Amino acid sequence: MSMLQLFASPSKSPSDQHRYRACYIAGFIAIAVGLLVWFPALFTPFWGDDYFFLQNAKEARFADTSWFAPFFSDSNTAFWRPLSMDLPWRFIEDVLKGDPILAHLLSAVCWLMSVLAVACLGYRFALAMQWRPATLIALITGFLYGFHGVHILVLHWVSAINSAILVTFVSCALTAWITTLEAEGIKQKVFSALTLVFLWMALFSKEIAIVTPVLMLLLSFFIFGFKRPGATVIVTFILCLASCLCWFYFFQQFTPIRYSAYEILLGSHIAKNVLTLLAWLLNVPREALRLLSLGETIHTLLWIGACLVPMLLFIALVFKKIITFLTLFQLLIIGTFCAVAYAPYFLLREQSYEYYAAIALILPAIILARGVIESRYMYLALVCFIASSSISIIGNRMLDYPSLLGRAMWAERQFEYLSSHTPSPVLPDPMLVRWENYHQFAAIEVSGLAWRLGIPREQVVLTSSCSAFAAYILVQNNEGDFRWKNCP
Repeated sequence: MSMLQLFASPSKSPSDQHRYRACYIAGFIAIAVGLLVWFPALFTPFWGDDYFFLQNAKEARFADTSWFAPFFSDSNTAFWRPLSMDLPWRFIEDVLKGDPILAHLLSAVCWLMSVLAVACLGYRFALAMQWRPATLIALITGFLYGFHGVHILVLHWVSAINSAILVTFVSCALTAWITTLEAEGIKQKVFSALTLVFLWMALFSKEIAIVTPVLMLLLSFFIFGFKRPGATVIVTFILCLASCLCWFYFFQQFTPIRYSAYEILLGSHIAKNVLTLLAWLLNVPREALRLLSLGETIHTLLWIGACLVPMLLFIALVFKKIITFLTLFQLLIIGTFCAVAYAPYFLLREQSYEYYAAIALILPAIILARGVIESRYMYLALVCFIASSSISIIGNRMLDYPSLLGRAMWAERQFEYLSSHTPSPVLPDPMLVRWENYHQFAAIEVSGLAWRLGIPREQVVLTSSCSAFAAYILVQNNEGDFRWKNCP
């Protein structure tokens, strides 16, 4: 008996009910393991952009600014995301009182909503494809999507909450769209309207939502081929395109600021970004690629291999089944779906994070879920997937600075020092700060100092030397830590 046969479930069980019951049990166990691995993310401190948004929310509260003002006013960033950035941070600062654990709990709830939305899309997709049982496909879809390494920052960085909110509304829009394609009469009109509502919610969440109509079209071709659509479907699609154009006009009006790091350019970086998309989908951590670029080869390759090999084995175990129920045309649509969902990010020269692939992962997760259920090696496949994601997630947590999560822990140590060491009963005004490593300092920034020390942003002054009237200055030492020094 081969090693694979030890893990194989019988292709023909005494009853489908018995087989599916075993699949449900395996699915729930896998979900429990996934939640256990994600749980420590709740205790990640605020860092980086978190403090920028917290301080903005605090100042907006003091100015008695409406929570909904960002929907109709200029953004102070290069992004117009009133539903996924401004509103959540007002809630975190005002209602949750800026508590980091509660903020990460909110982020986890939004992530869970996105997972449920993808699972619901998987259920509706399975019904449209006449795949059974649809509820089991939805369950495995939710697990594969929710426990994937692309969510590492979504659950460890509250600023990435916009990704989870985006996925929720894009998935709801796609679910409503599939229902619109199949329904008739008043039901079709209701889901047509819901498609537009969810699309607008997605557009208010993140810019990448503008590709949603193309994703809708791809799902239509995948499920129904080139079947001629009805009038309601055509009108719905045209209204979706018009909505995206309308949103883009207002986006241009409300975002006067432009960041060079997010410039869309043609160049050799496109090939690099194609490879990074493949890396994200295959559970290869961003931090591993960063370490590899710095020349830390041996340990990094071992980490990449520990994530990649189980993931490739997982795909191999289910792909044999996948090609039995999909046509070549449908396989091409899956690849096109991933490319379209990631399209703007291919053109970014500098920025690249795992959660950029959050939309691209949706359709592969649904297809892989069907493959898992049909595979004789379902249990081994799930074990491989769990191993790949766990090694990716836990490995990220083990890294110190300059990793992203390492920066978060470094930033918290600086604030712990500042909370227990003050040069005088009252903080200096102005509070002079000199940094030596901006990459580190960006984890706390002026906003972080203002928020954690309870002072106005204007009181923090970045400088290279003491002023004539200052008695103290906060400087970054050779070890990278900030310490108070007396001014000469």
